[in-house]
Amino acid sequence: MRNRILVLLVACVLLLSCKSDREEIEKNRVREQSDVDSLNTAQAKSKPETKRCEDYVFQIVKSSDLELNDYPEYFVRIESIENDEVKIQVYVENNISDNPEIKQMVESTIAWLVFVPNESKLLNITADPEFPTEVHFNKKIVTKNIFESCNINFKPKKENNKIDCQTNQLEMGQEEVCRFKNAVLKDVYFSIIQNKEVDGSHSLKKELPSKSDYCSINSDGLIAVEYKITKDQAEIRMSFDGGETTIVLKQTGNDVKRTIVYSAD
Repeated sequence: MRNRILVLLVACVLLLSCKSDREEIEKNRVREQSDVDSLNTAQAKSKPETKRCEDYVFQIVKSSDLELNDYPEYFVRIESIENDEVKIQVYVENNISDNPEIKQMVESTIAWLVFVPNESKLLNITADPEFPTEVHFNKKIVTKNIFESCNINFKPKKENNKIDCQTNQLEMGQEEVCRFKNAVLKDVYFSIIQNKEVDGSHSLKKELPSKSDYCSINSDGLIAVEYKITKDQAEIRMSFDGGETTIVLKQTGNDVKRTIVYSAD
């Protein structure tokens, strides 16, 4: 009888010990998961919410007249970005498994496309890459954000390129006057930065301000940049140690007149 009591007591002690160990392990697991969740949340908050190149490409494909009505759900993948062109795969995922509890997904390509941001063109190369067909889409989606996200240099289209450019010698400097056809102020401003058309262009605001502003720079010889914004005109005055560069962008109908004046002290 006494032996049975001892065996029961030992068993109870072991059970209590195991339960305590399990509870401690579970508490540690919960704490570790909480730490991971907190870290992920902090990292997510610290990262800017920017759209990826693929997100913009999906919007473009979705707005296009590509025949996709038969596909309730489709995906896009960027195959490559070369020579300022984005090669795109449009595909669907199908479950070919006979077991409803186990998925076996396979991809089926719908189309191969090439997106040319600088020409605002979407080309279908599925049938023959040598003879692509143009796909129409909402061209308002093509903004500077696409160029930045896809790491593509902005180059004005040929028909939008500067015409009637002339350079005039001034008493204390030089003046360059160009006219951009079928353009708007923000695009001509953006091309100055992307193509580094003036010294210190990397210090300019990435976007043309909507109102007048003054920025103290004091870097690489550039002292300050002043923006004077009025209706249909933007004047950017860049003050250097040895002189001044003034950029005047003026909207005249569908065109933009760009004047750059280089003045010495």
